[in-house]
Amino acid sequence: METLGQRVAELHHAFAMPVEDPAFGAEEVSPQDHNYLLLQIKQYTDSAHASLQTLLRGDIEPALSANIDKLLLQWTRIDHLARTLLPERPTALRTRCHGDLHLGQVLLAEQDFFIVDFEGEPMRPIAERRAKQIPLRDLAGLMRSIDYAGHAAAKSYHQRHAGNPEGDALETCRHWCRLATQTLLDSYRNHIQDCRSCPVAEEEFDRLLALFILEKACYEIIYEANHRPAWADIPVAGLLDWLDHCSEAGING
Repeated sequence: METLGQRVAELHHAFAMPVEDPAFGAEEVSPQDHNYLLLQIKQYTDSAHASLQTLLRGDIEPALSANIDKLLLQWTRIDHLARTLLPERPTALRTRCHGDLHLGQVLLAEQDFFIVDFEGEPMRPIAERRAKQIPLRDLAGLMRSIDYAGHAAAKSYHQRHAGNPEGDALETCRHWCRLATQTLLDSYRNHIQDCRSCPVAEEEFDRLLALFILEKACYEIIYEANHRPAWADIPVAGLLDWLDHCSEAGING
């Protein structure tokens, strides 16, 4: 995770380098960009809210149903954070970025990583995938992917060892997720310093990262509700954890 955090930071440094081609040059976040990003986030939160209600009407596990109820009770707070986490004047610059960064997009080679597949998220239209973004969106996607990996490992263990309590495996995997995510984040912070596209202030960094994690978790809820309802428990639990993290970090919009 230390190495991966470093490689992602180096990728973002490369994307932020001055170039002559305007299609690849870094740009400030304009008022139009600001408004468009807020609109995008709202579309994802609204769609995720509708997807959760659809899941409740289906045949799902009682534990997932209970967690969805918890999440829906806090949706007013989610909507508030979605509207207020983005600073009015971000210092972060928009650049080209990976666009769909997760653990499946990195190849392990002799204790190092190659980052591959730069075509962006398949659910987004081509014009949106080509658009410049604040690169912290890549980091948020990778952090959500780590959470998925841990929960998927717990699911797999439970299927292979049905007689053992699922909670023990899940807690072990959640512990790994916390360590892996924090190590990745610390390494990224250490190596992204002085990058033109990275926020200067720590508060802006934290708020933008929180916003993009919210966006990614909502994307996941929509995807799972449409394709794999039994897996919706992962982003639902992730969004509940995200709310707890925001409270602990004093991120209140």
